[in-house]
Amino acid sequence: MGLAVYDLVGVYLLLWCKNSPSLNAIESAWPYLKKGNYERAASKTRAEAIRKWEAAWNELPQEKIGHG
Repeated sequence: MGLAVYDLVGVYLLLWCKNSPSLNAIESAWPYLKKGNYERAASKTRAEAIRKWEAAWNELPQEKIGHG
């Protein structure tokens, strides 16, 4: 069966790999998010880590998200 099923239902596959940064707008934001979190003291609890990552996300400038 395999890829022939896609042809039968009219689905066309892209040539890019599914994890391609060019298809994932968040990829360009990861360095910014990581830098902000690693500069702060290490989290002692899971809840604290979640709070810090959410704060970093909320502080993320819009221009850091997307193809740039």
